[in-house]
Order: sequence, then structure tokens, then C-alpha cells
Amino acid sequence: MSDPSGNRRFHVFEVTSVDMSYQVNYEQLFAQVIHLYDTGFKYYFTPEEQEELSAYNYQ
Repeated sequence: MSDPSGNRRFHVFEVTSVDMSYQVNYEQLFAQVIHLYDTGFKYYFTPEEQEELSAYNYQ
């Protein structure tokens, strides 16, 4: 899957295990997401970061 620039829109990483017994507090998770968004958390790559990733991925 690629966008028009040819870059993938997701990062791939290996998951070696999952703790299925862990209970997620979804209300707290949502509150933290809203807080990050409201305080201007940068959740995307800058053009410079995209260039760096493209150069690394080209290797």
C-alpha cells in the first residue's frame, strides 16, 4: 500500500508476544489521546523526517 508519493502510510514492526490478560482502560486511553491532540502533539512526520525515512528505506 502506497500513497501518491510512493511512501507507505504505516510502519511495520515485529510483535513477539501479547499479554492477553491485560485489561485496557479505554476511558483513560481516550482521555490521553484527546489531551495529546488538544496540546498540539505532532502525530505525523515532517517533510524532513519523510525524506530521512525514504533515504533509509531505499537502502
